Amino acid sequence: MKHKKIIPFSLLMIIILLPALLQADKICSFSLKNCPEDFDGKTIYVPEYVTSISPDFKVCIPVTVIENGTSTPPSIVFIIDHSNSMMGSSGYDRDGSRFLVTSSLLDTLYSKFPDAEVGLVVFYDKLYFNSDDDPMFQKLPDGFAAPQELTNQAYIPLMKLNVKQKNEMTGIEYLKHILQTKKVVSNIRRGDTTWSTDLVYQPTGYDRSGGTHINVAFDAAKEAMKASSFTKDNQYIIFISDGEAHTTTEPTPVTDYENGVSVPTTFTVYFTARADEQAPASLQRMTENIKINNYSASNPSSQLWTIQTNYETLMNLVMQNIFNPLIFSVKQKPTSLTINSKIYSTISDSTTFDIGNGLQLNDSLTHFDIAVKYSVKSDSLNIQKDTTVLVSFDVIRSNEKALSEGIALDCRDTIYYTISVQATEANAKEKDAKPGTITVNRNNTDGSVTVYFKRDGTATINDDFTITATDSVVFKDGEKSVTVIITPLDDELDEESETVNVQLLDKFGNKEIRYYINKDQSKATINIEDSYVPPPDTLTVHITPNPFSPNTSEPFSSKVRTLFNNVIKDNNSGMLVAVHATARLEPTPGKPDQYGTGYIYDAVGNLVNTLEMRKANNNPGDTVNYGFLWDCRNVNQRTVGIGTYLIKIRFKEKNGQERVFTRKMGVKE
Repeated sequence: MKHKKIIPFSLLMIIILLPALLQADKICSFSLKNCPEDFDGKTIYVPEYVTSISPDFKVCIPVTVIENGTSTPPSIVFIIDHSNSMMGSSGYDRDGSRFLVTSSLLDTLYSKFPDAEVGLVVFYDKLYFNSDDDPMFQKLPDGFAAPQELTNQAYIPLMKLNVKQKNEMTGIEYLKHILQTKKVVSNIRRGDTTWSTDLVYQPTGYDRSGGTHINVAFDAAKEAMKASSFTKDNQYIIFISDGEAHTTTEPTPVTDYENGVSVPTTFTVYFTARADEQAPASLQRMTENIKINNYSASNPSSQLWTIQTNYETLMNLVMQNIFNPLIFSVKQKPTSLTINSKIYSTISDSTTFDIGNGLQLNDSLTHFDIAVKYSVKSDSLNIQKDTTVLVSFDVIRSNEKALSEGIALDCRDTIYYTISVQATEANAKEKDAKPGTITVNRNNTDGSVTVYFKRDGTATINDDFTITATDSVVFKDGEKSVTVIITPLDDELDEESETVNVQLLDKFGNKEIRYYINKDQSKATINIEDSYVPPPDTLTVHITPNPFSPNTSEPFSSKVRTLFNNVIKDNNSGMLVAVHATARLEPTPGKPDQYGTGYIYDAVGNLVNTLEMRKANNNPGDTVNYGFLWDCRNVNQRTVGIGTYLIKIRFKEKNGQERVFTRKMGVKE
C-alpha cells in the first residue's frame, strides 16, 4: 500500500506565498503599448504589484477623412545644408540626422504614394553633387553657378519612387543609396576625438570651404520642380539648414532667396544650439514672401521651425507638421485628454499627455472612460473641425492572470530615496583653479542608488572647466551625500563670468529611477569667475546699450555723444563699443585715422561685419577714448537676426605689442 506524501502546512504556505514574496520588492505602473482605441471594450489584466497607470499617457493620431480630400501624390524637393557648421567639430547636426530622417521619410512617402516624385539638392558654398561623377546628376544651367568656373554643379532631378531609372535602380533605391552616411573624424583635441557624419558619396575635385549658398540651392530646386508631373498645389520644398547666406561671389545678390519668387510651398527647419533661439530674420522674410507669392493655393501653408536637432526631434517635427498633412491632406493634433471626468491638456511631446503622478488603481477592478479630443485642419481645403475619440476599458489587478498583451510595465524598487542638490561652494575662480562644489544628498543611506542629472550653462566642459561626474553620481551603501567638483580652466581670455548648472533628472533614457526629487532643491549653479587681468597701460571696454534692439531708437546721452562724437557722428542710435586706454594706441599702417579693427561673429563663428576703431574727440584725464558704432547690420547692410554675437578687437600699442580682446554683444527684438 502506497502512502501519500504529506506536505507540512508551513511549507505549503511558503509555496503559496512565494510568487507574492518574489514581487514584494518592487512596485509598478503600466502603460499602453498600442493606441487606446485598441483596448476599447476590453479587460486588461495586470499583476497586483501594479498600482497605477503611467504618468505619460500616449495617444495616436487618428486617420481622419475630410470630405472631398485629395489623394494626389506630391512632388517634393529636399534641400539639405551640408556646410561646415552642420557637420564640423561643433556642428549642429554632427550625427547626420538630416540625412537619416530624409531617408526614413522616403519609406513613409513610398508606402502611401509609390508614384510620388522626389528630388534632392545638397549644398554648402556650392551645390554638392558633381555632374561628372554620375549620369543621374542633373547639371545646373549656366548662369547660376558661383563662382562661374564651377560649371559642373548638379542636383538630383525629380524621379518617381517606383520607377526604374537609367541605372536600373528605382527612384527610392537610388535616393536612399545617395543618402548613405559614414562617420568621419572632425577634430582631435587634447587626445579626445570628435566624430561627425558625412555622405558616403564624395564629389570629385571639390574642396570643402565655408559659406552657405542658399541662392544656388533654391535655383536648383526650382529647376528640378519645372519637371513636376503634378499641379503646383502639390509641389513642395523641404529645406533643412542652420544659418544665413554668407557666400557673395555670385551673379545675384546674396539675399535673393529671401524674395521667395516662383518658389513652391516651402517647409523650413532651422537648426540651432539653444531652445530659445529664433531663426534668422532672413529666413523669416523668405517664409513670409513664399506664403504670398501666388505660386499655388497651398503656398500660404509654408512654415518655419527652429529646433535643437537629433533624429527623434527632427523626425517627429517633420512627420507631425509636414508629412502627415501631405499624406493625409489634413493636420491633426491632440488638444485634450479626459480620463474619468478629469481633463488633462499638458502635452510633453506631440502625442503624449502628462497626467501628473499617474492614476491609482483600485484594489481589484478599475474602470476607465477616456476621451481624446483632436483638432483637425485642412489648409488646402480651408476646413477646420474637431473630432473626439472615445475609449472604455477595465483594469483588474490579479496574480491569477497573465499580463495582457499590449501592456508595458514600469517598475522600481520599493526602497525610495528623496534626493536634493545644492551648491556647497557656488563660486569658482579661474585664478589658482579654485573649484566649485555641488553636493547631492539623500534621506536614506540604506543600499546603493544611481542619481542622474543634466548639465548646462554658459561655460563649456573641457574648455572652461572639468567635472568629476558628467551625468550621474552613485551612492554607495551608507553614504548620505556625494560631492561633484567643478574645476575651472584658465583660458586666458578676457570674458564675463560663466555658469555651470546641474539639474536632477527623474527620467534618463531607459534607466531605472529609484528616487524622488526634492523640487525645491533640484538645481544647483556654480559661477566661474574670470581670472583675466589686463596688462598695465592697456584698455577697458564698455558696450552700450547691450543688448540693443535695431527696431527701436535708444538715443545716446549728451555726455556719451560729446565724448564719442567722432565715432557716433550723425547716427541717432546703435551699439557703441567704447574703448578706454591709459596709453595711446598705434594707428593702423596706411590709415592714420584707424587705431584697430573690430570683427563681429555670429554664434557659429561666421564673420558678420568688420568695423574700424577711431579716436574720440575728448579725452578726460589720462584716458584716451576710442570706439566703434555697430548698427546691427551685416557686411551687406542687412539687419542681423536676434541672438548673441562676439566682437573681437585687435589693436597695437605704441610699444608694438599686439592685443586682442573679445566681448559678447546681444541683439534683441
